[in-house]
Amino acid sequence: MTMLQVVRAVAAQLGIAPGRCRHCLERQAETSLGLCNHCAGAFAPRTGGYCSRCGEVFALADEPPRLCSACLHRPPPFSATFLYGVYDGALQETIIQYKYHGRHSVERLLQGLLLQAYAGGRTRLAGPWPAHDCVVPMPLHPGRLRERGFNQSLELARPLAAAHRIPLLAQGLARSRATAPQAGFSRVQRQENVRDAFTVPRSALLAGQRVLLVDDVMTTGATAAAAAWACLQAGAARVDCCVLARA
Repeated sequence: MTMLQVVRAVAAQLGIAPGRCRHCLERQAETSLGLCNHCAGAFAPRTGGYCSRCGEVFALADEPPRLCSACLHRPPPFSATFLYGVYDGALQETIIQYKYHGRHSVERLLQGLLLQAYAGGRTRLAGPWPAHDCVVPMPLHPGRLRERGFNQSLELARPLAAAHRIPLLAQGLARSRATAPQAGFSRVQRQENVRDAFTVPRSALLAGQRVLLVDDVMTTGATAAAAAWACLQAGAARVDCCVLARA
């Protein structure tokens, strides 16, 4: 690695590359998200071809969002999913770098993408959509939180809640038990893994609330369903999901 590459790597970790693209650090930032035009193309949003309820991608991107057959027959406990893109390519790489490798310089980029996911989703999905009463980030088990050092879902949710003046309930949900990582599990195994894994603290006061549940990635929707079910059991009137990416 050359000295220039070392400097760029350190700048990327610390987020001290003013005027440079937040993703590649090579070119000048030219978009509102702080990306160069080249990287902006790699982060293009998914505008269609997915289920308006569970977010599953099942059609061509130029087709408008609509209900998939699974949601028509057995809908999940959440009512809609606002998403930015598919979990692959540059979006997947950036989420992994932020979540598992501590590249906090991309945090503002991902926060901006989540804001667009919410705004774009409310525009694209058939409405009308009710105003949300609170934003609830997907919680981490205390052991996982100590290991990672931060809850990525909470940090992603902060600007969204602030921009729309929606109360952020950082402790709106809690993990009642540790669960195994979902990677590699089948859909049924994922559902079993997170069954009864969430509780709502009494102080959260979700009764009658229209909840916006925020997470970084939705894979099969099993975790979101378990979390949404806990909110509904606590009296929430409705739960919608907002995620950066859908697998």
